[in-house]
Amino acid sequence: MRGRPVTVRRLPHHDEEIELFEPVSGRHLGRAFLADAADLEQFTAVRSARTSAARQLRADLKAAEKLRRKRFEAVTTAKTPKQLNTLTAEEAEAELRAADQRGLRELARPDYIPHAPVPDTWARPIPPTPRTPTPENDHEESRELRVAVQAMLDE
Repeated sequence: MRGRPVTVRRLPHHDEEIELFEPVSGRHLGRAFLADAADLEQFTAVRSARTSAARQLRADLKAAEKLRRKRFEAVTTAKTPKQLNTLTAEEAEAELRAADQRGLRELARPDYIPHAPVPDTWARPIPPTPRTPTPENDHEESRELRVAVQAMLDE
């Protein structure tokens, strides 16, 4: 039955199977199952890796929050709080460079292929013509709007 056109229907909570139908008549052809489904060992290893990645992300978030927190000088009497700046200029530059590189790595898309230019044979939308307001038009429109609002209020 290779090469035969079919319509595929998928149930959202059943990732392991799909339903196949004939496109024209809609006759049910049967179910199709994953040919290369992962075995229990692989599934367990993937779950373990995901748990480990989630744990690492939580630790990174906790460390980032700790670094982001403002620290103030300890005092025993009431006075204006003084923020502690325990960061050298070199450390600040290194952290900013790392943040810039992280942002660029996240934006990079190696699989991105730019679209080809739109062919001239394609229909394009007609741009709307800008309406030039005149005092008469604006006065008429505002009067119509006032009448409509008054009618709604009267009801």
